[in-house]
Amino acid sequence: MSLRLSTATKLTPEQAIERAARYFEDEFGLAVAWRSPVSARFEGGGGHVQVSTAAAPSGAEVELETMEWEIQVRQFAADLPR
Repeated sequence: MSLRLSTATKLTPEQAIERAARYFEDEFGLAVAWRSPVSARFEGGGGHVQVSTAAAPSGAEVELETMEWEIQVRQFAADLPR
């Protein structure tokens, strides 16, 4: 199963990627496949999480795509500061 979702946050794109790294890499042990200041891809457990951000007037738009990590991606998106 795969999932794509989009949400807004008051974080900057760079802060959103840093938060994603702490969440998916540190908390769940996913490996960083690649990372830039505004996007990252984490892999492990038979799936992946890809996070892309874009600057918005009040912070950032965050797009998430995943396979096998749907619950964690939904939780990450819900926990982003609005």
